[in-house]
Amino acid sequence: MSGFTAGTRDDGVGRYRRGYQVAASLLAARTSHLAAWHGIQPVVSALGIAVVVMAMATGVSLRIPALARVFGAIERVLYLVFLGWTVVVAAELIALRH
Repeated sequence: MSGFTAGTRDDGVGRYRRGYQVAASLLAARTSHLAAWHGIQPVVSALGIAVVVMAMATGVSLRIPALARVFGAIERVLYLVFLGWTVVVAAELIALRH
């Protein structure tokens, strides 16, 4: 997937751009025209949006002291949503191959 960057540095300190965070939602948009993806496209889109929302929630919970108590829970939901997206896409790719 040549259109995605896995983390380009925007300064010498090591801050990464968030280009890789939107890859989940972009996949659904780029594959929506394929007939085989029409059934799964709403699920991939919803999970992609959830990944982006939870990634932002994770960042916000680090910045707001009142949310620091639930950072671990928010981060675990992010992992769960990302793994769900990965499983759905992988299963669909396997099904398309056979």
